[in-house]
Amino acid sequence: MPFRTTRAEWAALLEDRARADRVFLDLELGELRGWLDWAKERMAGGGARLLLGLGNDDFTPMEEVIASDGFAELTDREILRLDDHHELLTLPYSNVTPWRTNRELSEEEISRRIDDGVARLEDPQQAVFNLHVPPHNTPLDLAPRLDENFTKVMAPGGEPDMVHVGSMSVRAAIERHQPLLGLHGHIHESKGSVTLGRTPAINPGSAYTEGTLLGAVVDLVKGGVRATMLTSG
Repeated sequence: MPFRTTRAEWAALLEDRARADRVFLDLELGELRGWLDWAKERMAGGGARLLLGLGNDDFTPMEEVIASDGFAELTDREILRLDDHHELLTLPYSNVTPWRTNRELSEEEISRRIDDGVARLEDPQQAVFNLHVPPHNTPLDLAPRLDENFTKVMAPGGEPDMVHVGSMSVRAAIERHQPLLGLHGHIHESKGSVTLGRTPAINPGSAYTEGTLLGAVVDLVKGGVRATMLTSG
């Protein structure tokens, strides 16, 4: 959503960070409402559900916009039932990043919140764990190493030096509870899948800066995951 302003107002925004933040938030909420209207026009009446959650860069007021939409369902506050056999547990936060984004938690808090959610599940092994940050030390959590100036550190071969930046608590929770499926995001460069114990975990990655939508199609059946496919379009 574009923001049209005058030179004088722009100069005033540069001098007043709190005011600039309010303008940015209003634009974000307006953009979200527009996408929700667009989705409703195309999906209403088709029998499909639209479940939406936030990530670490998002703003908490966006939760209320989704929750009050009337068509989209917010994943972030409650355990959602997907069907007669499967529930969805969501954690819409990441572990601590160098960027200090809006929604970050310590590893201890991530562990506590996952355990609180698991306690509310009817059957954790038949649940989908929708955890924004991927499990640590897997193909799903590799990102470029950054120096103190937030510049990518290059490996001897000239490529970025990739390091594991996912959550140790998320990995421990998946290995301990063995849910039916792990859905993750956060690390845009790490499109892929991995199996931890019996649990397949997926990160569709992100290429939004290239105008490409990455996703995953999962065939979920009673007792297991029949098939998964990473998509790009």
